[in-house]
Amino acid sequence: EFLVALIQQSGMRFARTDVIEVVTNEQTTAGKKTLWKTLKSINQEGCVFKRLDAPYQAGRFDTQVKCKFWTSGTFIVLKQNADHRSVELGALDSNGVVQSVGSCTVPTNHALPAVDALVEVRYLYAVESLVQPIYLGERDDIQREECTIAQLKFKQGSQE
Repeated sequence: EFLVALIQQSGMRFARTDVIEVVTNEQTTAGKKTLWKTLKSINQEGCVFKRLDAPYQAGRFDTQVKCKFWTSGTFIVLKQNADHRSVELGALDSNGVVQSVGSCTVPTNHALPAVDALVEVRYLYAVESLVQPIYLGERDDIQREECTIAQLKFKQGSQE
C-alpha cells in the first residue's frame, strides 16, 4: 500500500502495481557479497548491479549488469522435435520413470543428439519445465541413472 501511494504521488502510471517489488540495495563489497549469496541460496533468478548515480533505464547499458544464477543438469533425449531444431528432454523420477522436463533448441554448431542420448543443458530454474534452457552438448561420462528429477533447481515457491 505504501508503494502504491508513493507511485501515485510521483505521477507515474502503471497498469498493475502488484508486480512492482521494492528490493534491497547494498553499497559495500561485503554487503553485495552477502546479498548475492542469499539470493542464490533461495533460488532467485539473479540480481542486477547498477551504478548508484545512474537512473533506471530499460535495456542494456554500461551502468548496470544483470547476473543470472545459471545451473546445469544432464538429461535424457526423449525425442527430436520434427518442426524445430530441438529435442524433448527427460529425467528419471524417484520410481525410475522418465518424466519430460521440456524442450531445448540445439544450436547449428552441434549435431542433433539421438533419442536416449545424455545431454548437458544450462538453465535458470525449473517450474513445470526448464526455464531458458541452453544446449551445451552430449555427455558420455555419466550413467542414465544419474539423470534424475532430484538434480533440478526449482524456482522458489514453485511446486517440486
